[in-house]
Amino acid sequence: MFEFIGQYLWALCIGVTAFNVYVIGPSRASAVSHDTVGVAELQTVRNWVFGAMILPWVVTGIAQVVGGVSNVWSLFRPRDLNPFVWSWYAVVFLLSCAFAYWVLVRGGAKYVLALNLVRVSGLRGSVDVSEKWVKVFAVLWPPFSIGWVILMWFMEIPDFPGAR
Repeated sequence: MFEFIGQYLWALCIGVTAFNVYVIGPSRASAVSHDTVGVAELQTVRNWVFGAMILPWVVTGIAQVVGGVSNVWSLFRPRDLNPFVWSWYAVVFLLSCAFAYWVLVRGGAKYVLALNLVRVSGLRGSVDVSEKWVKVFAVLWPPFSIGWVILMWFMEIPDFPGAR
């Protein structure tokens, strides 16, 4: 099972993302008032968001299919200096910067809320997320992604079976 997950996690993540964006997302977003954002506009944004959300997993799938990495566990080993692994990290970082730009400069926070892309559950149930918190998250995501790579670099991640 561990080997299967390592080999096909990218495909599973694309499927789960599609289900969340196109099946669960619209049912949650239907309760949102469309006073500020039109339905057609929301569908366009939903499609762009889906593309952005699956892009790292498409990169992973391509890397596995062409033989650049043998499984998804290779992503935890940036110290190996594998160009496919670093392209994955680059895509994640660039997406975080694009998200920050979209939210902070282009007004994307209202779309994040209208599409109900962020759900926060606390001890007492769901918590409403405001545009302010979406913007805070957008500012924190790029440095977090850099910190994550640094953390992975210094951790002693074992060489998983089949990993290069």
